[in-house]
Amino acid sequence: MKHLEAWYDIAKRKLFLALILEDDPLFVPFFKEKFNRVIYTAIRTGALRISKTCLTRPVASIPNNEWIQQEPMLVIGACIDMHDEKLFQISNRNASPILSTQKSSPSRCAHAYLLTACSARELIEQISLDYIEVDTPDFLQNTLFNASTILQSFWLDPPLVYQGNRVDEDLDQIPTFKETKYNLPL
Repeated sequence: MKHLEAWYDIAKRKLFLALILEDDPLFVPFFKEKFNRVIYTAIRTGALRISKTCLTRPVASIPNNEWIQQEPMLVIGACIDMHDEKLFQISNRNASPILSTQKSSPSRCAHAYLLTACSARELIEQISLDYIEVDTPDFLQNTLFNASTILQSFWLDPPLVYQGNRVDEDLDQIPTFKETKYNLPL
């Protein structure tokens, strides 16, 4: 329910862009700089529109070019080693960040993603169109994005945020994943 409340708040306040994080995010080093580059790239490529005008439901099906004429969700987090295998090879973890469209499987964990006011509004409106019963936000996102003709998900690879409770190894030798134990005197 917290995700739904966040979507409603984003739409109501007409936020240009909102970052939704769950309670256990682990950020990659230099997160702020990388995050800013992702936003710039998303605007430059058309994945993120600066226009404050929301799209209306098109009569036709999904446009051929998924990069335009859609309301975006930018998934900047990942868990359980889900990556766009077409673009991101596990052996090349130092690759430049890549945005890829994900219409059939839009969510890969709902712990770190960005929405615009328009995409949040469309998620809420999509819920009102049909009765949907799902128990987790990522499965709900998959259902809503698949049903909508104007929602489009983009995955960022490599991700900028990992889900803390899913990390059981030192991914990419990122220093923030190192375990620290403290021995406190009693």
